[in-house]
Amino acid sequence: MQGSLDSREGAKRPQLVITYDSPSSPTPTPTSTATPTSTPTSTAPGSAPQNIRIDPAYTTDLEHTARFLWDPVPNATNYRHYINGAAIAGEDDTSASETVRNLQPATAYTFSVGAFVGGVEYKSAPFSFTTAGASTTPTPTPTSTATPTPTTTAPGSAPQNIRIDPAYTTDLEHTARFLWDPVPNATNYRHYINGAAIAGEDDTSASETVRNLQPATAYTFSVGAFVGGVEYKSAPFSFATAGASTTPTPTPTSTATPTPTTTAPGSAPQNIRIDPAYTTDLEHTARFLWDPVPNATNYRHYINGAAIAGEDDTSASETVRNLQPATAYTFSVGAFVGGVEYKSAPFSFTTAGPGSTPTSTATPTPSISTVLPLVENVGFSGSGDISDDAVIWADTATPANSVVIADNKSVSAGGIGVFGMDGKLIQFRQDGMLGNVDLRSGFVLSGQPIILVGANNRTNDTLVLYSFSATTRTLTPVTARSIPTVSPNIGFCLYHSRASGKFYAFVTPQQAGSVQQFELVDNGAGLVDAVLVRTLPMSSIAESCVADDELGHLYVGQETVAVWKYGAEPSAGSNRVSVDTAGSGRLVAEIEGMSISYGANGTGRLFVSSQGDSTIVVYDRADNNPFVKKFRVGSNGTIDSVTGTDGLDVTTRNAGPGFEQGLLVVHDESNSGGTTSNLKYVPLSAVLG
Repeated sequence: MQGSLDSREGAKRPQLVITYDSPSSPTPTPTSTATPTSTPTSTAPGSAPQNIRIDPAYTTDLEHTARFLWDPVPNATNYRHYINGAAIAGEDDTSASETVRNLQPATAYTFSVGAFVGGVEYKSAPFSFTTAGASTTPTPTPTSTATPTPTTTAPGSAPQNIRIDPAYTTDLEHTARFLWDPVPNATNYRHYINGAAIAGEDDTSASETVRNLQPATAYTFSVGAFVGGVEYKSAPFSFATAGASTTPTPTPTSTATPTPTTTAPGSAPQNIRIDPAYTTDLEHTARFLWDPVPNATNYRHYINGAAIAGEDDTSASETVRNLQPATAYTFSVGAFVGGVEYKSAPFSFTTAGPGSTPTSTATPTPSISTVLPLVENVGFSGSGDISDDAVIWADTATPANSVVIADNKSVSAGGIGVFGMDGKLIQFRQDGMLGNVDLRSGFVLSGQPIILVGANNRTNDTLVLYSFSATTRTLTPVTARSIPTVSPNIGFCLYHSRASGKFYAFVTPQQAGSVQQFELVDNGAGLVDAVLVRTLPMSSIAESCVADDELGHLYVGQETVAVWKYGAEPSAGSNRVSVDTAGSGRLVAEIEGMSISYGANGTGRLFVSSQGDSTIVVYDRADNNPFVKKFRVGSNGTIDSVTGTDGLDVTTRNAGPGFEQGLLVVHDESNSGGTTSNLKYVPLSAVLG
């Protein structure tokens, strides 16, 4: 309700007159885990698609197919389509239309569509229709169902208590059957093996049978529950198929997730190459061949890491059109075997310009050196991979008092902790399932500079901000309110602009969506608030990011695709370049943590975690980020080697005895002798020396 203020003065005392206007139409509520306290953007809130209707021009096969139109949603980056409440896999796109196939004749369905604006999905009300039968045509019927809206009393939750079905004993060498506790209000479940969605298996049952496995082989299974259009994904459940005389038994989830190889049930496409027989239009088109993958049911094709919509097929070839002349691209292909996608390394090529032909390039495999840690922290109590990201604060006055601030992703007891240079815990705050953490000095709050620490909270998809005391070495919350982010969020980093002096926070998505950039501001009451100023579209999960404060760059790690470099200023737009790609010979998916070591006059290094082969790749900070070296963190006495490396941080400042020339902190997923992951402290001189 809106109102206007007026006053009257005369012989009587002054009177304040308040006049109320008619209530305005309600704003659609986004399908996030909790009702947002602000609109997704500061200038253009999103809205749900309106005026869904049958396309009257489509008459080809009304018994099995229906084509829909709707009014375009301003600022929508893409649309997601639903039949009977279940998302149609692989059909997200930017068009305000959708053709749905494989329907049954004379059958009633509901169709709905979600528009993504600023990384938030706004979902339409269901549109009811019936496919044609012998003498009928699809006719829309009215529906009184309103657009579902999330509530604070029943947010979605990830599936719990995943377990082997003890009643299944038929073929334990090649098949596993799982049960889990049903999730309230879940409309459907999505199933994953080794982190890859099992194609065509989304359903409403709290159980799943996975086939075509290899005997005596370790796998991880996980499941996502869709509630209000948002997916809530479980932790991985590790198991091993039976061998000659064993049965599948669950194992701790600190075991590294197996990566599909050529000896696994499926294999990634090999020998990708330009088709020499294609010569029609080499400036705008490229045709690829690859060796067929045994037992592949279909192939998915990718350009620059993004799946090409509507092009999945069974042929070991693909023609890609609408390319630009004399332009570099990467092409890759995924083979689906037993419902699991095995993705090739990217194949680099350049389209023809005048008088030239497409060419491909290969990246040589680098040698790998080994460095040794001096300290490992005690980690957090609990089990599994719950602490995978950290940030270093170096005390310039008393370097021995430097600390490492680390996340805790535990669902039930998550938060943030402060560790000393001896690896012991100084402080822990149980503030939710925190993802990534970052730090910047010099943020002015209530007229005084503070050390600002931030993180993304995955429990409720918000930003959390703290002030760090150099005296007590403890954290104090300074978040002004519940600040909603992209849902679900997964990663976070900070940026201090040298151009404007402003501070920013970036939040990354756990699925296809948008990277969000927030400006951080003093709210005038001693707390920090945030305003959304930019979004960057992302076609798949991108956890890690790091900003170069001096050069104004933002690096984002799209886990199975590439390290992307953007401009970090909010006015920089969405243009980006690839620093390196997954499968290039240097980075092995997943691409994880990133950090920057600063040198004089723009020199320094960019560090990137290559989780697939438990290594760290180093690039030059300047120019086009040329490759420098690749290394792994080995064992040193009672300190075990790093495996499944995820988050990392680096500083060139003196961090105390043993780390006078700087410090590198690296996550170790499988900590030998421990029940949980932990962090290893490595002298930076061992890396850069």
